[in-house]
Amino acid sequence: MKKLLLFIILFFSSLAYCQNRTVLDSLSQKFDTTNNDSLKAILMDGIFYEYLFRDIKKARECALAQINLAHKINFKFAILGGLMNLGTVYRQEGDDKEALKYYLQCLEIGRKIKYNLSPLYINIAIVYEDLKLYNKSLEYDLKVLKLNREKIDTTSTENKRILIVIYNNLGTDYYNLKDYQRSLKYYFAGIKKARVENNKEALAVTYGNIGTNYFNLKLYDKALDAHKQSLQIAEEINSVSDIAEARLNIGILHNAIENYAIALNYLEKTLVTVYSSGDKLQILAIYKNIINSYHGLKDFKNKSIYLSKYMALNDSIFTEEKTAQLSHIRTKFETEEKEKENTILSDKNKIQFLQLKNKNYLMLSLGLLFLITVIVSMLLFRQNKLRSEQKAIQLEQKLLRSQMNPHFIFNSLATIESFIYENQPKEAGRYLSDFARLMRLILENSTVEYISLAKEIKTLEYYLVLQKLRLDDNLKFTIHVDENLDSELVMVPPMLTQPFIENAIEHGFRGSQQTGNILVSFKQLNEQLLVEVDDNGVGINKAMQTEEKNKKHKSMAMQITKERLSVLNRSKKQKLTFSISDISDSDKQTTGTKVVFSIPL
Repeated sequence: MKKLLLFIILFFSSLAYCQNRTVLDSLSQKFDTTNNDSLKAILMDGIFYEYLFRDIKKARECALAQINLAHKINFKFAILGGLMNLGTVYRQEGDDKEALKYYLQCLEIGRKIKYNLSPLYINIAIVYEDLKLYNKSLEYDLKVLKLNREKIDTTSTENKRILIVIYNNLGTDYYNLKDYQRSLKYYFAGIKKARVENNKEALAVTYGNIGTNYFNLKLYDKALDAHKQSLQIAEEINSVSDIAEARLNIGILHNAIENYAIALNYLEKTLVTVYSSGDKLQILAIYKNIINSYHGLKDFKNKSIYLSKYMALNDSIFTEEKTAQLSHIRTKFETEEKEKENTILSDKNKIQFLQLKNKNYLMLSLGLLFLITVIVSMLLFRQNKLRSEQKAIQLEQKLLRSQMNPHFIFNSLATIESFIYENQPKEAGRYLSDFARLMRLILENSTVEYISLAKEIKTLEYYLVLQKLRLDDNLKFTIHVDENLDSELVMVPPMLTQPFIENAIEHGFRGSQQTGNILVSFKQLNEQLLVEVDDNGVGINKAMQTEEKNKKHKSMAMQITKERLSVLNRSKKQKLTFSISDISDSDKQTTGTKVVFSIPL
């Protein structure tokens, strides 16, 4: 589902740009030639939006400079504008939590200066939706509706535009909350407003959302009509992105009703359009649906071709995402240091102003002391930043390696390949689907400290099912959850047990004559969640002896887990703990290992 965006431009100017210059050149020239700080703050807002989609680093620098200048002259509107721009940079980089922090600061200033809060509410609601906090998103969208509903008959052009946006966005909020009837009610209200204003871009988006709503209600005829209307309007305004999205939706719908040839026609047209945009995620989605179409047509040769393309592109995206994550960590540290430097510079200006009233000796002494303090602080900041950055990267790499064992990935892909060569497309498709879901869950979970127990169980199930298939069913597993636990509300660190399950498979069952058996149980004891992992392998003691002999392959499960718990326990009164014990008896009739985690609820 797609929400409509509302960009906030705080300052409007009747500046006449020269026809032989770009907008950015003209703004920069006026900025350099004026001595009016208030006008500079206004011009910086326009310069920021010129940089936003072409050089994100310069856009960030512009926003920080705008905030610093606005604080210096106490220009509240410009402070709000700079904070909003900085939040927009973080949204552009995908850091929604950091963006929300700055948007909420804007909200506090906006209330004080009686600024129109509607655009702020809309942007905050969109961030909450990205964070999957759908009730909070609905709360802020309803605030916008309340602010604007009383002015419907005497509204300005801006207010009419806001109403079109908010009706669509409320429809999306209720869709996310699975209240489909209210969702459709607001979508059609948005259609009515957009038709009056002849806003075809909003019509294309909203009809697409209506079609998706009907699709999920399995009202396929109505869904097809809505998507076709979206496509027709998108073609009228030549909106390439909306045309591609409408064709993709129509292709998905025809696949659902088994019109595979028609679906393939729409999907191939979409692929041609999207290739030029370079949107790899959308290309990946198109590949997936083309694979489904060829499967329905029993054209396994072409299906195999697109399976190969899908896997190659998916690997490429995975590599790019990890590179981007590491780059984002570095950028975040650099930004925090820059903000601290700006704060120090601001304090320096205040101190220098006071020093002018004192004697020359005192002024020189304070200036020298301040200079030493700044130098020492900058050196300390730099040293701490480098240490923190190195530690964060090392821990992230260790955690990801513990969850994405290269042997497991290689063997899984080899199994998929064997299914394809043996002309078993259903098994290959099912295995590939489970493998893709597992990879996606691991990537999503690696960016957060806690996830729901339900999501953790789903990830473990995918992992164990793939391991079982890889080991030719020489593995049995059971996941048990107490009935009194609400798996959607209980939060746990992601894949905490996975390294020990991998140890059981790779080390514990090695040399054992019996089928491997793993039991994972989740139960509540007082105010603690107990997570237990039992296996019938050779036992931790024997496994460690074997591991010492085989120095080429050494398990890092215990070391990584201790580091994770150390990070998680830093700010907690009640600590997470774990223990590992050998449950083998003296005559070796029973062997195995037990791992127990205790997590405060």
